Amino acid sequence: HWNHNLNVTRGPRPETFAFVRKKTLFIGVNVPGSLRTCCDWNNMLTAQGNWAVSLMTRHTNGDPAYDQVNGIVLMGHANPTGAHRWFFDPITAFVANTLRPRNIPMLYLCAD
Repeated sequence: HWNHNLNVTRGPRPETFAFVRKKTLFIGVNVPGSLRTCCDWNNMLTAQGNWAVSLMTRHTNGDPAYDQVNGIVLMGHANPTGAHRWFFDPITAFVANTLRPRNIPMLYLCAD
């Protein structure tokens, strides 16, 4: 573990995390290339997509209980494909319906 003073939030899986730094929300998710079963895959991606949208909503809707942000960086490690729709469909809808009209940029970083 690193020594830092970031307020890190953990997501639905142990490897997922989020924090705000310099008015930017950073979200780290597990978007793998494959899982053992279809149900595991869909459940994991759905839970992480819902968690990410929930975080983005709280940090962009003016709620004083959460640090409001001017940008979002979403970090995964798989190139988005149709197999990842359980995760990316809600994210894409949120970007189109909420972030774009508010001029809040979002970047998806992946390692593929």
